[in-house]
Amino acid sequence: MLPRSCCRLGLLLFALLASTCAGTRGNVYPLDGAYLRSGSMFTRLQKIMDLNPALVRLNIIGFSGSENLPLYCLDIGRPGAARNVLLIGQHHGDEVLGLEVVLEWAEKLAGSSREDKKIAAVLDSFRFWIVPTLNPEGHRVVSAGLSSSQRKNNRDTNANGKLDLPGDGVDLNRNYPVFWDEFAELPPQHQNYKGSEPASEKEILAITLLAQKQPFDYAIFYHSSPSGALSEKIFLPALDRGNARQVKAYAELEDICAANTRSAPRRGPAWERPATTFSTSTAPKPFWWRSAG
Repeated sequence: MLPRSCCRLGLLLFALLASTCAGTRGNVYPLDGAYLRSGSMFTRLQKIMDLNPALVRLNIIGFSGSENLPLYCLDIGRPGAARNVLLIGQHHGDEVLGLEVVLEWAEKLAGSSREDKKIAAVLDSFRFWIVPTLNPEGHRVVSAGLSSSQRKNNRDTNANGKLDLPGDGVDLNRNYPVFWDEFAELPPQHQNYKGSEPASEKEILAITLLAQKQPFDYAIFYHSSPSGALSEKIFLPALDRGNARQVKAYAELEDICAANTRSAPRRGPAWERPATTFSTSTAPKPFWWRSAG
């Protein structure tokens, strides 16, 4: 049976995602004015911290590799909370929705913790580490309207001394050390270029070091479909059935996903909005870091 605190956490997070995604059919460029621009990031994070300074702490966990942009992390919760949850809103620059989702969740935690009983109950059990974007360089390019398809960071991978969009860069989601060798060897101009070696990018080193210092019980990485063409899926990690802790956590995740599938609103014709599904990674051994996008 799934613990009540986990049910609250999962259903609140998925309800937030469903409401944010309502009616979307893909990114429209230039981005609507409601989307956060790179230059306004610190101001918005500071406003979230000011909602409840006793509950919210704003940290910089590192800097991006090419433009030295800060990698912000909101630490929200009580230090004595039993479980720690990592949320990353964005790995890919053109996947702007996840960033908005995690920031709205941060605002809800900070602003409703005193009067909302459900939020208070979640915070009794969980402490949240929220990284709005692990790719501030890609976010800067897309949010400024310089390119609608800058998926990667802004490393000068063709070594010509300038940023060529959207060819330059490394796909941060494929630069993690875990299973790096199993990703295809693609040329630097490819949108899924994994980098010259595992963890070659400072962004990935920063988040890996955070995980080493602060072990997480759950990690949720948001991805979105810039074209709107992909169905709604939740990807679960590979499972080592010999590890009792993993088996228990996996069962909890399945219950959360199933509850979300039943409760998620459906909009549009059935052929346009398939039911939310969840899928298990086919990786040969358990992994934690690689997300699904």
